[in-house]
Amino acid sequence: MKNKLFFFLFLISLKSFGQEFKEQYQWFFPNSQSISSKIPNEYGIKQKDGKVKELIVKTTKRKDCYQVLTFKISSSDKNIAMIQLTKVENYKNGKLHGYYMDTGMSFSTEGYYKNGKKNGFWAEALDTGIGESGYYKNDEKHGMWEEYTGFSSAKGKYKHGKMHGLWIMINEDLKIINEKGEEEQLINKIYYKNGVEVKK
Repeated sequence: MKNKLFFFLFLISLKSFGQEFKEQYQWFFPNSQSISSKIPNEYGIKQKDGKVKELIVKTTKRKDCYQVLTFKISSSDKNIAMIQLTKVENYKNGKLHGYYMDTGMSFSTEGYYKNGKKNGFWAEALDTGIGESGYYKNDEKHGMWEEYTGFSSAKGKYKHGKMHGLWIMINEDLKIINEKGEEEQLINKIYYKNGVEVKK
C-alpha cells in the first residue's frame, strides 16, 4: 500500500515538473518583420549582409499589455560588439499605449501614446539642430510648444493642431541697437487664430 501511495505521489510530482513556465521567452524566426500577439514573451534578431543588426525582445506586463525593446548591435574595428537600446514600444490591446522612444544616427523621438494616438508630452530632434517639444491631445498638437533650429526659436500654443494665440519668435543671428545704443535681441510677436496670422 505504501509503495502504491509513493508511486502515485511520484507521478503527481512528474506532472507538476512537466508544466510550462508562462514567463519563458520563446525564439521567433530570424528576420521576422513582426512579433506574435499570441506569444507572451519572445525574442529574435534581424540580419543584414549576414551580420546581426538588431535584437528584439517582447515582454508581457499583464493581460493585453506588452513591451517591445529593440537593441541595435554594432561592432568596432576591433570586432567588439556594442549594444544600444534604440526603440521602446508599449502596447495595450494591440495599440501603442504609454511611453515610446525611437532614436537613430540622425534623429530622436520620445513621448507618450494613449490608445494608438499621441497624447501628452513629446520631444523630437534632428542632428541638424532642428527640433520641437510640446503636448499632444488625441494625436493633435494642443497646448504649449517650443520649436527651434540652429539659429532661431519659437514658442507658443497650439489648439487642436493649429497655432493659436501669441507666438514669440527669436532669431539668434538678428540683433538691433536700442535707444541706449545697446545691442538687443530681435524678438517678433505674432498672433494666430486657428492657424491664421492675425494682424494687429
